[in-house]
Amino acid sequence: MSPLSPADRRRFVAGTDLFRGCAPPELDRIAALLREKRYAAGQTIFQRGDEGSGMLFVVSGQVHIVVSSAEGREIILNIIEPGQEFGELALLDGEPRSADAVAHTDCVTLSISHAEFMPLLARNPDLSAAIMRVLCGRLRRTSTQLESVALLELGARLARLLLSLADTVGEPTKTGTRLRLRLSQSELGQLVAGSRSKVNRHLMDWQASGVLGRDGNFIVVRDRDALEDIAAALKD
Repeated sequence: MSPLSPADRRRFVAGTDLFRGCAPPELDRIAALLREKRYAAGQTIFQRGDEGSGMLFVVSGQVHIVVSSAEGREIILNIIEPGQEFGELALLDGEPRSADAVAHTDCVTLSISHAEFMPLLARNPDLSAAIMRVLCGRLRRTSTQLESVALLELGARLARLLLSLADTVGEPTKTGTRLRLRLSQSELGQLVAGSRSKVNRHLMDWQASGVLGRDGNFIVVRDRDALEDIAAALKD
């Protein structure tokens, strides 16, 4: 596949939440600064502890942000879709990476370094506000994850995740909301801090009761009200 054209880069930059408020001449400069790189599915983009050299954007594909225990257990902290950014903490503070980033599928990314980004912030007050919104959104998601693990049973955590996916990557069908994201039961478990077997048990029960359905490899939320009731259950 050929590299992205200057026009493609410009369109991508203009469509991101972070840069869309910049003036056209600044968008041209940003597009010229970004460096393209491609990763194969399963390839590590960076690891926890690596030098924080900058921020990356996903142009195509999907990236998982992962932390691992000493015993090898993994938890997926975030799933990065096309148009979204990751690595923004290291971009701003220059500290080592706080998690691993792994290409879940074949990916095309664009990156910008700390040294290149900081002058942009100085010239663009709106960009400063945009990066703060990005960081606040990340903090809110982290807070929600911690709350879920502390207060909710696994079934409620899984239900909340499916509802969130329905809102972000769901598309209406005749039988319900189809989640346009292929995640294995192991990956769902990593997202909700649960084992594959327990996640599978909940999914099978919900399919049997009509709360969920299947469309090929995709999950379909058929009874959102029932799933919301499950998501509201607190730990005893």
